Amino acid sequence: MSLRSSYVLTVGIISYNRPTEILRTVRSLFPLPSNVEVLVCDDDSPLKLDIFKSLKDFFIYDNVRFVQNRVNLGYDGNLYNVIKQSSSQYVLLLGDDDYLEENALINLVDFIKNTENFYCGFLSYYDPALKLRNRSYSRSQYFPKKKLETDGSFVFNSILFSGLVFRRDAVIENRRILEKYMSSIYIQVAIFSILSCRYGSYFIEGCGVVVGGDGANGFGLNSSAGVNDTDLAIRNSIVSNLAYHKRLFKVLKLLEDDLKFNIFSVFIKEYNLRSIKALVRARNEGRNQLFLYWKELLKLDICFTKFLFPFFIILIVAPKCAFTRLFSLIEKFIILKRKNVTYDQ
Repeated sequence: MSLRSSYVLTVGIISYNRPTEILRTVRSLFPLPSNVEVLVCDDDSPLKLDIFKSLKDFFIYDNVRFVQNRVNLGYDGNLYNVIKQSSSQYVLLLGDDDYLEENALINLVDFIKNTENFYCGFLSYYDPALKLRNRSYSRSQYFPKKKLETDGSFVFNSILFSGLVFRRDAVIENRRILEKYMSSIYIQVAIFSILSCRYGSYFIEGCGVVVGGDGANGFGLNSSAGVNDTDLAIRNSIVSNLAYHKRLFKVLKLLEDDLKFNIFSVFIKEYNLRSIKALVRARNEGRNQLFLYWKELLKLDICFTKFLFPFFIILIVAPKCAFTRLFSLIEKFIILKRKNVTYDQ
């Protein structure tokens, strides 16, 4: 596809079965700058006609497009497709149940215009439920390859694809490498890691993404990734999350060959720390849920149980009133130490 130079940025929205939520997403982009394109790629979802109808009032604008995939490409295929179908050099990825804060587009376009050799970047995101702003640093800054190689928390910046910004031609140039990640449900982690390793990445200060998180599972069919399997059916279950983690680990292990360093080991050190929070969440749902979570955690076989075992024992024997405050302080210490998270006061 030839690029239209009048567009500085494409907002690529990956759509599946969320007519109500995607309307909120698109509304958050207006007033839409004339040099920004909006591209909605629906992955042949059962509610595709409802989605089209919910957005029809926006199609009067020349810079708003709707692409209907003829067949279901699956999550990874559709994410790559929205990048490939874009009419501009830079693509901001956005989920159809997330939305942008006011002035986020203006801020991002200014950053693109004023930054040379920009291939990969990310906006912060705000989670209203947790009152937490994540993927946020003190100022706009460039991170070289060594950040990816030494800081396990950095990979976490790419797990949520909303707010990731990629240079289109750099992604297309790596299409053959990316083929192996097309059934992983984490292709954005592969793109982010590959581009960050080759070109570095940028944090873009200012307004970012608000996580909606209130839509149905939007991955589509993607049967090759087993998305319809029972282990991925319940998206909000603390135990079912481990099924997604298993797929993420596979992606990181594949990346080791492409990146030529042990990204998995670096990531796992950070994962150990963040698993403390998951254990607390499981315990809050009852001791039986904690035992079940621990059992499934052991199946991942990532050799970190010695670190977590003392926390597991404390959560088993201590009453809830005794550990809640303690673990809240531990959580804030661990996460805030990463310098990429802020809490509402």
